[in-house]
Amino acid sequence: MDVFRNTTLVLFIFFMGIRAVSSIKINAYHLNKRYDRRTYTCHDCYHDIECVRLDGNFSMPSKMTMCMRTFPYMYDNPDQPYTTVISMGTLNSEGDDYVEGFGYALWKSGPWIILKTKDEDTYSFIGMGFDIMDLQTWHHTCLSVDMESGQINLVENGRLSYEGVSDTLPPYYRKLSPTFETVAPGCIWRPDGTGYMSVYGQVTDFHVFSRLLSVEDMKNITGCKKRMHGDFIDWDREKWKLVGGKNTSELQVLDFEDDVCRDRTTSLHLLPILREAEPWVAHTCKKLSGRPATYDTNEEFASITRYMSNPTFRNSICATPLETENDYYIQLYLGTTDNEEEGTWRHTHNNKQLTNLDWLPNRPFPGGNAYNCLLIHADLQQTNLTRAKVTRAKVGDWACGLGVCGICHLDHPVRKVSVRGLCKNSMFNTEYFYNIDDNGNVLYLGEVTSFIIYDTDKEMWIWYDRMDNVSFASSKSTQDSMLLGVNNFEFRSVRHDACAKEGEPTVKKIKLTTCEKHQFTCNDGQCIDMEQRCDQTSNCLDESDEDNCRMIYQKDNYKKTVPPFSFDTATKTNIPVNVNVSFGIKDMLKIEEIDHIFVLKYAMIMEWYDFRLTYYNLKTVRSANSLASTEIERIWIPFVVFENTENNEATVGSKNTEVTITREGDFELSEPSVVEEINIFKGEANRITFQEVYTKTFKCEYQLQLYPFDKQVCTVVMVVRELERSTMMITPDQIRMEGETILTQYIIPYWSLGYVNSSSPEQGISMVIILKRRIMNEIMTTYLPTILILIIVYATNFFKAFFFEAVVTVNLTALLVLTTLFISVSGSLPPTAYVKMVDIWLIFAQMVPFFEVLLHTFIDSMRVEGDREINHHGRTIKVG
Repeated sequence: MDVFRNTTLVLFIFFMGIRAVSSIKINAYHLNKRYDRRTYTCHDCYHDIECVRLDGNFSMPSKMTMCMRTFPYMYDNPDQPYTTVISMGTLNSEGDDYVEGFGYALWKSGPWIILKTKDEDTYSFIGMGFDIMDLQTWHHTCLSVDMESGQINLVENGRLSYEGVSDTLPPYYRKLSPTFETVAPGCIWRPDGTGYMSVYGQVTDFHVFSRLLSVEDMKNITGCKKRMHGDFIDWDREKWKLVGGKNTSELQVLDFEDDVCRDRTTSLHLLPILREAEPWVAHTCKKLSGRPATYDTNEEFASITRYMSNPTFRNSICATPLETENDYYIQLYLGTTDNEEEGTWRHTHNNKQLTNLDWLPNRPFPGGNAYNCLLIHADLQQTNLTRAKVTRAKVGDWACGLGVCGICHLDHPVRKVSVRGLCKNSMFNTEYFYNIDDNGNVLYLGEVTSFIIYDTDKEMWIWYDRMDNVSFASSKSTQDSMLLGVNNFEFRSVRHDACAKEGEPTVKKIKLTTCEKHQFTCNDGQCIDMEQRCDQTSNCLDESDEDNCRMIYQKDNYKKTVPPFSFDTATKTNIPVNVNVSFGIKDMLKIEEIDHIFVLKYAMIMEWYDFRLTYYNLKTVRSANSLASTEIERIWIPFVVFENTENNEATVGSKNTEVTITREGDFELSEPSVVEEINIFKGEANRITFQEVYTKTFKCEYQLQLYPFDKQVCTVVMVVRELERSTMMITPDQIRMEGETILTQYIIPYWSLGYVNSSSPEQGISMVIILKRRIMNEIMTTYLPTILILIIVYATNFFKAFFFEAVVTVNLTALLVLTTLFISVSGSLPPTAYVKMVDIWLIFAQMVPFFEVLLHTFIDSMRVEGDREINHHGRTIKVG
């Protein structure tokens, strides 16, 4: 029992220790928090730079590790965008530049080490790869540097992102003074290049170690698995001061676990507009590429209420003041209803039942179907801390048609919003983040200098950029549209608009979208898979996915009568386009031996590439890439002549022609300057397939010498017309038999497709069909009767001598029948100059009774007159 108690006590102390560490309150400086979004940052004004600074007399260590956590909201300096910066060194007497120093910065081009020595006027840099981290997420960074060996290790967010040795560090270190005076996490005094740099975001937990931490330790620190205090500089111990002439920064107190180290794979986002819970909230969350937030566990419920404690939400339309001055409450719709069954609450996104319900007093309302939507109600109290205090959090039922704010759950740490439709030279940014500003309204904050807000007085969206605080663009789209999707923007108030062209309207279509690269943005902002674009089914609520379904783009100089050949500049010769030809034999409809023809029903498939074409939004399934008849009429189709037809018929399109594009190559995304997302495929990498079912009559020279034991070889010969033989060639590809191979009179044992002359491909290709005659019919109608007749003829040889008249009669009758059969068979076959095998047999059969008559007549003439006997009414009598 004592062992059990001791073990329990140890585990209790252990877990309490972990909780104590993870619940640490930590100071953070939010640099440039209240900056003027419409005023451009002066990167040459060192007095304005907002900095966290520590002054003293520090020894420059030969080995050190720096660790810091930052939360950058945006890039600064559009010319050389950066997010994070650390510096240490000695400033000059004016305090506007480092005399010598060491620093680290994360530019949009990647992380760099910054070096400065007394004998150099400029800064030197050491690149550490190209990894960058997302804005508006916590960056946990540790950088270890061995000044003597040049070894560098950079660990970011629990991952080793760079490891290398620099030849620059050792000579740099030898030039440094042994001491320095200033440490500044979050800024650097540097008048040239990027200029004075200051983080636009939060800075905290900066530590410097006078040794090289192991990579494992750095991974644990940056992965928030443990927190270590620097022996050289300790964030908690040092007395930091906030400097800067703009006074836009502030000290904050954060929860180390909940604010700094919380897992950010998902995020919550407020919809600060009073609209009906269903369907507006659900559809708007979908436009943000999310869903209405829900909960199942107490932890998920606490996460939602903690998000609601953001103090800026107090100023939104979602907050309602209470009687006490600092008290207010917020109600938000959760994606849960009891529409299907009263009293059974299910999430709308997965139909899972919610049983963990902590109701407000007197809720839910008993009976009725009016209050079918679930909301979360949180009472909050404003404090001096970074977050408001949640005094009560419950759920209640709500009428789905009444106005309420919403909250969306996203499977992303931030909500990025891209802009399409701006020209490349526009002053406005093309990448934004969905934020809530200090007034509790939607703010689209650009990566660098732009932002978009809704002006409630003017009732329009206003688009500003700090590069020119007088210019702006505007849109009269409604506030509850959230500006997502396609909107008309007026650019008339933009001075010196680089995108404006004389004579063009100043109102332009602009699209704001949260969709991924493989998705299409509907006009109302909804995201659908690109495969659903133009699939003959309306997948957008506004049905805009079936608009402008253009698949082919052609230049104005495209000529449909000219094959897509290329030219070899080295040999000064044409390289003809190759057309692969395949056949599917469907049926042999008619075989006319007399007329020397056969009628064939077949599917002809031609495949080629046309580098002059560009395709839009090809699907993975070829049948979905079928061209419309108007598109078929605009492109080049191979002209192949069937040489053994009576009129030299050729491949021509008809209303039954199928032309499809096979998606084979990769695609490029349309430029952001194009409003619509388009997957652009090159013609030289994606195959065109022409398919047509023909029924044509072809010539065939039937060779009947061995009839009926003959085999016939019939062909379909295809050639390129003389005009195109230097620019086009046809190549045999595949042939398949789709119809019956056993016909009425023939069997098709073999078929093939190949060149007419393999040594001379320009002579065309030939489809060969072997016909083997079915002889049973001839055996039954010709050979069997003749054999039977010949047997009878032969049997007359055994008649009694006095049956001479009967013998003659039988043989003559047999001869007549065989002659009739011979005429009938010959008439059913084409006349030929040669003798057929069946003719030989029938002539032979006729000769047998003929010679039988001669033989018996001769025998009868040789009898003695007195010995002649005849048959007289069944009795034998002698004659003579």
